[in-house]
Amino acid sequence: MIDFKPLLSKPVMMIFGISAQFGILCAILLSLLLGFDLRDAASIGIIGAADGPTSILVSQFFHSKYMGAIAVAA
Repeated sequence: MIDFKPLLSKPVMMIFGISAQFGILCAILLSLLLGFDLRDAASIGIIGAADGPTSILVSQFFHSKYMGAIAVAA
């Protein structure tokens, strides 16, 4: 269950949610274009949403080769 009351009172806050999803998509696509594996690209992409703990969790789940660098960036 999600409380939508703060979002309905300030609809402009939806821009933050949209920008986080856009950041994930851009980071995944850019890392794929640079030649990273899909699992590594997904781990890198979570950093695009500026979500540190989740990026560490995803890199551990996907057994990313770049877990150390992702943890430092997070």
